[in-house]
Amino acid sequence: QEKLSDIFEGYKERKAQIGRTAVENCVEEQIAVQVCFERGQWKDKMTMCRAENRAFERCYSMQTRFLRALGYLSNHVRPESNDEAIQMHADTLYHRMLAQEAAAQEAKAAGLPEPQFAPILPSVSRSTTPTPATIGITPAPAPPSKDDLPSLTPETQDLLNPASQAALRERLKTMTPTERELEERAVIMEAKEACETGKHVTDIMGLRKKRRDEGNATVGDTISGWFGW
Repeated sequence: QEKLSDIFEGYKERKAQIGRTAVENCVEEQIAVQVCFERGQWKDKMTMCRAENRAFERCYSMQTRFLRALGYLSNHVRPESNDEAIQMHADTLYHRMLAQEAAAQEAKAAGLPEPQFAPILPSVSRSTTPTPATIGITPAPAPPSKDDLPSLTPETQDLLNPASQAALRERLKTMTPTERELEERAVIMEAKEACETGKHVTDIMGLRKKRRDEGNATVGDTISGWFGW
């Protein structure tokens, strides 16, 4: 018998595991920080290895966004190999983003037009169990914004209430275009997962109520009833 606590614990564990996986994908940056402190020049140590720490912090932040946006661990019944593929795909996309940023900086330094790239993260399928193989459709353009805050895609507007939309747009305004794209996609995926979790909880509560009404309640059903579950 599935417990509500198992569902909530699984939801929290997913968030923690995303952080651990992001650190795994940033192991090179983490080693660079360690090497700087152990064998770096004195001027680097005087700044607490600021450059290396910033590189690691950005890697961690962006890898986390990529993992969330790609739906890492969003479905607990699919094979573990699918999530491993998503982890590798997130790392690939991150380094592709770095290469694009470097190319843009080189073009600017040379006085050349800024190179144009395809979106770093094409739209994820509307399925709640995305994998890298299900990615490949360009997102629908967002409607024009009436203020100086970034616009949201129609899908985001469908999933979030007005207050959540306003908070998201405020958060996006300080990000780069790529960071905005990732953050909004991550919010979409998490909103879908929250809906699935809510539905699962509702189903379990419905089954418990049915058993109590039929006089077949288990001990767990009785105890949960004391708390209004």
